[in-house]
Amino acid sequence: MTSINDNYMNDSADEKLAVYDAAYKKIGVKRRQDVHREGDRHYVMHCWVYIESKDALVIQKRSLFKRFGGGQYDVSCAGHYSADEDFTATRELLEELGIEVKYEQLEHIFDFEETFRYDGMVDREIARVHLLVWHDASFSPMITEEVESVLLVRRLDFIALMMNQVSTIQNIDSGETVMMNREAFVQRDPQYFERICVMLTQLEPDKE
Repeated sequence: MTSINDNYMNDSADEKLAVYDAAYKKIGVKRRQDVHREGDRHYVMHCWVYIESKDALVIQKRSLFKRFGGGQYDVSCAGHYSADEDFTATRELLEELGIEVKYEQLEHIFDFEETFRYDGMVDREIARVHLLVWHDASFSPMITEEVESVLLVRRLDFIALMMNQVSTIQNIDSGETVMMNREAFVQRDPQYFERICVMLTQLEPDKE
């Protein structure tokens, strides 16, 4: 189950994905390998996880084994919808962060189409972007061939980083200060991160 967030060297090329036309109408099912080679539109799930009690955001560092964006930072959790899943699937949250939730606990923020080109592939993704306000505050990152590490960073620090106002950010779980800038993140369309920052600016932290 992969996308730009799940395209690692040993991926399952035979996984089936639903493909869509320019009007976002489903037009068939293909192997993931063929979808990426032929540039077919397909949906992926993005979820930004906000820990309300800490006024903090979860960000993921992609494995160096990823074909695209290896070693870069990205959305808290993401992955393809398999052809047999609908848009209420939350499996990636459990697989990558150990968070088990129902879709009703997520807020669908926006959809965003982007095309990424790498290794002769044309990865035309339509990201369904969600927010999870996680009141529990506990999660168990799954460090695998897909995920190198997971950081917990202050919401306002993340916004400042995206606006190029700071060049370091603190992993508040470990206290480690991490050197990075916007270029340390997967090179998405700037409008994507701008919309994420607008969403984060509107959040109200838990006052208890």
